[in-house]
Amino acid sequence: MCGILGFIKKDSYKDLKRLTSLQKHRGPDGSGAFQDENISLIHNRLSIIDIEGGSQPMNDGNNIIIYNGEIFNAPYLRLKLEKKGMKFKTANSDTEVLLKLYKYKGYKMLEDLNGMFSFVIYDKTKNILFGAIDKFSIKPMYYFNKKNNFIFASELKTILSFKDVSKEISLKNLNYYFNLQYSPFNNTMYEDIKKLENSTYFIFDLNNKDFIIRKYEYRPQSLNKNINNYKEAVEITKSYVEDSVKRWMLSDVNVSCSLSGGLDSSMIASIYNQYSSKKINTITVGFKSQNSLFDERDYAKKVSKFLNTDHSEVIINPDNILDEMDEIFNNLAEPYAGSLASWYVYKNLKQDKVIFTGTGADELFGNYGKWKQYGLSEVFFGHLIDSIKKQNLKEIKKNYYGYLYKKIFYQKELQEIFNEEYYIDKDISEDIQNLVHFSKKKHPKKIIQEIDLNLQLPGEFLYITDRLSMMNSIEARTPFLDLELHSHINNLNSKYYGGFLNSKKLLKDVAKGQIPDEIINKKKKSFVLPKRIWLKSNLLNLLKFYSSEQFIKSQGIFRYKKIESLVKIFLSRNDDLLTERIWTFFIFQFWYEKNYCTSII
Repeated sequence: MCGILGFIKKDSYKDLKRLTSLQKHRGPDGSGAFQDENISLIHNRLSIIDIEGGSQPMNDGNNIIIYNGEIFNAPYLRLKLEKKGMKFKTANSDTEVLLKLYKYKGYKMLEDLNGMFSFVIYDKTKNILFGAIDKFSIKPMYYFNKKNNFIFASELKTILSFKDVSKEISLKNLNYYFNLQYSPFNNTMYEDIKKLENSTYFIFDLNNKDFIIRKYEYRPQSLNKNINNYKEAVEITKSYVEDSVKRWMLSDVNVSCSLSGGLDSSMIASIYNQYSSKKINTITVGFKSQNSLFDERDYAKKVSKFLNTDHSEVIINPDNILDEMDEIFNNLAEPYAGSLASWYVYKNLKQDKVIFTGTGADELFGNYGKWKQYGLSEVFFGHLIDSIKKQNLKEIKKNYYGYLYKKIFYQKELQEIFNEEYYIDKDISEDIQNLVHFSKKKHPKKIIQEIDLNLQLPGEFLYITDRLSMMNSIEARTPFLDLELHSHINNLNSKYYGGFLNSKKLLKDVAKGQIPDEIINKKKKSFVLPKRIWLKSNLLNLLKFYSSEQFIKSQGIFRYKKIESLVKIFLSRNDDLLTERIWTFFIFQFWYEKNYCTSII
């Protein structure tokens, strides 16, 4: 896993040593740079595969690559290319596989790649930059394309260090952040910086500075189409899950498992344990005091004992997160109001620099039964009434799935809290609806799966997984997002996924015999930050400051009376949704103060 950086305007950026240091945490094992009259390319390396021979930037004739990620079907692709007559210099570098595959197939190479990646190839013959990101955006890429400069990098903060780049707030993303608590689609909180969306690639013509972005599709190597009953569905899915973990084990260094005590991470640990040649390492985070309800150390211990792993625990008080918010958000460089708990897993992973996580299983196999709200149920009617009150009714027919997608602040509420110049009259429901490609026959299970695999998964869960892990120089792997497994599940009839009362039945039945039944059948839990407690105690003075008339009016973004009213109601009640709204506001203000305030006292 690595950090990549490139830019075309080099006159003002001669200090390559400083630029190389910006992403050293993403690759502390080595660095390299390439420059010519067209482009500067910088690479920071966290060496995982072909430690001796995989240094970058890597050259193959007139093609030069910098790359962040792992291609887990690289051994298979290497064999195919060797049969075509391709000669390799390295022992097993997936970076060289990418270069050879580009030489052989050009842009169509993306149809073959199963893994997590962002890369840019400088094709000197065509005088272009060809860059791409993986199917789910596990590995990020940000870019800036203005003022006769094109800059791309693994992290926002890196691009912000360039003097050409403005810190002007994106009004569209400001509104979308308050909808969802994160930056969705290709947006960032900065008007001038975008991110490459999942399943896309770009071509930048160095001659005329043309820039285009296109979508691509992975083409699976094999696909079981004839599944005639549920028993077959379970057995075949089990083989796909096992194959995905085996593929994602590819590494020349040790791999640990993040063990939450839940179904997803336990299953990965079990399969990894079966195929590992030595005793595996597992790690779990436990929480003190009032959050013992979400402390699943006992379950993790049971799984560890069942699998006979070398297990370790990190026990923290959630208040510790408050002590490190400055460091975390300084690196994130934009507001994010979701969970930060996994920070402590990565921070305390000392002996290994690769870790398996269960991220992606919920979106793939059931997503907490999220699809139920789109069916004829009490949940549906309750959510429908709430949505009608807070959004424009005219949107429901054309943007049905986007309209009913749960939001923190709805459109009418945004209009109330923002000053006129900061409010965008564009409902996010339309953009969410555009993620859906379906026929009338498609079940809501499939539709919600499609939305969240392209919205919340890349925008929130994979975003924070990458940032928190790479801040600690750790590569986090997500085997449930293997593309052969995804293609199988996508092709599977939704009736096999699970029912109304057991939305993750398929994966539970796949796990039988591999982990204790107690783990399979226990209710899903997630660690929830004690936001309400913090906001009413540790963070109360800061909340009052951020919502004060002086701060709000100096800032100019919000309507003071509306914010004052929301905070007053929050302080007088214990309401979960209101807590999330105030937390979303608080995190934005925390980020804003660190980045924009020099004179507000």
